[in-house]
Amino acid sequence: MAENLEISLIPALLMLPLLLKVAALHYLLGITVLTALPGLVLWYYYATHRKKRRTLFFLTLALYSLAYMYYLFITEILPRGDVSQLQVCTVTSGMIFTIVSLIHTKKGPGFVTAALHNSHSQEDKKESTQVNNGSLQSAASPSGTPAELQTPKEGLGAKWSRWLKVPSKSTFQYPVFGAMAENLEISLIPALLMLPLLLKVAALHYLLGITVLTALPGLVLWYYYATHRKKRRTLFFLTLALYSLAYMYYLFITEILPRGDVSQLQVCTVTSGMIFTIVSLIHTKKGPGFVTAALHNSHSQEDKKESTQVNNGSLQSAASPSGTPAELQTPKEGLGAKWSRCPLCKIMRPPRAGHCRTCGSCVQRLDHHCIWINSCVGQANHRSFLLTLSVFVLTSLYGISLVLCSLCPHQYLMTALFYCPGVYTQSSTALCFTCAWYSSIVAGGLLYLLVAQVLNISFNVTEREAQLALRNKTGQSRLWGLVVDTGEYSRGFYQNWVEFLTMTDASASPRSSLTDLV
Repeated sequence: MAENLEISLIPALLMLPLLLKVAALHYLLGITVLTALPGLVLWYYYATHRKKRRTLFFLTLALYSLAYMYYLFITEILPRGDVSQLQVCTVTSGMIFTIVSLIHTKKGPGFVTAALHNSHSQEDKKESTQVNNGSLQSAASPSGTPAELQTPKEGLGAKWSRWLKVPSKSTFQYPVFGAMAENLEISLIPALLMLPLLLKVAALHYLLGITVLTALPGLVLWYYYATHRKKRRTLFFLTLALYSLAYMYYLFITEILPRGDVSQLQVCTVTSGMIFTIVSLIHTKKGPGFVTAALHNSHSQEDKKESTQVNNGSLQSAASPSGTPAELQTPKEGLGAKWSRCPLCKIMRPPRAGHCRTCGSCVQRLDHHCIWINSCVGQANHRSFLLTLSVFVLTSLYGISLVLCSLCPHQYLMTALFYCPGVYTQSSTALCFTCAWYSSIVAGGLLYLLVAQVLNISFNVTEREAQLALRNKTGQSRLWGLVVDTGEYSRGFYQNWVEFLTMTDASASPRSSLTDLV
């Protein structure tokens, strides 16, 4: 990371607030500084980054400017009282949506790789085989249509037109809206509308709060099984989680912030934690690292190259008395022997890979399928999944502590969660207290998941391997059943974490780097 960081960015980032403060001293200084600022930026870029073909200079400057403007908006404009709560939420949502769309843009333009040509060649062979078989059948049958059989692969426009022409039960005038209505999960809307209503009902009395918060998980599961049970992949839990996060932040801005008990730094900390949670979640959703046929082909080519190098080294050692044939003839440690064929995908998969029945594909180093992110957790996104959990839990606990300290300033933090006198005298304070309990329940469940993930990584075992070990009775339960030690891949606490932090997606493009993920 130290090699990829551009240390010369720091002076530019420090100079920007200083120049703006100088420009604020007088309007003539403002005109002078703002006129000269683009020239100063270009001069600094050419003086420090001109030799680099790819640089983070302008991207970092743009993101820093966006963050600094939002910080000034929260700390200077908001306390004046001229901005409504809806306007604050609109500005915050616009900033978050800008960052999210930027990350989606930075996923990549679509690089051309050798695997792309190989897959295209295989598809051409399959299509030519199908066309030949169809031509033979049409020659034998008078009703055949060889011209249609030889139609090439339909383009994107043809697929889009076919998608719009699918018979729809909706009554929209335009086909695009009808197709979108058919593909959207409309059954999510009642659940999203019911969540604020149930929380407001729970805020009427503490007995109602206990009843509603106890029954809420059961209601969520019942609604899911009643509406989404037949769908193998669903956005239900992911949408519910994101909506809960947004609703809690909305109440924090509209109810807790006007009370004056939360400082500007604390507001920025909560906002930054929420944004960082969404960003890391998007990074997690890029993919778990699916196993493809090209992965096995590239692995076979590497094995051939290594075997060729070993044979050449053996010949050189035979000609040289100082050679070490025993070392040179050692093959790659059993990697080829550990590859197995998936009975469902019918493709070769590497060690520790598993087939996810929900996604319908094999995943490299499969841990589990997480319903809350609607994706598998595998070799490519396991680290970002752990980061998302950590940031979300820390942000939730910090936000809950701020809410309780504002509602019950004379109580200890843990005491205020169970006893806060006078909190039900106002509907706004009762709603915030109920939402603090709701957030505590969610944060407690995710904290348990985070602890389980950390323990599994420490023992170098995945959740799938732990379940298989318990089923086959080949593992040992440790730490009161929180982790299952299989002993197959564990190499010690330190080495296990080093392996986890340095593992990469074997199917990733070689062009990807740290600068591509910024």
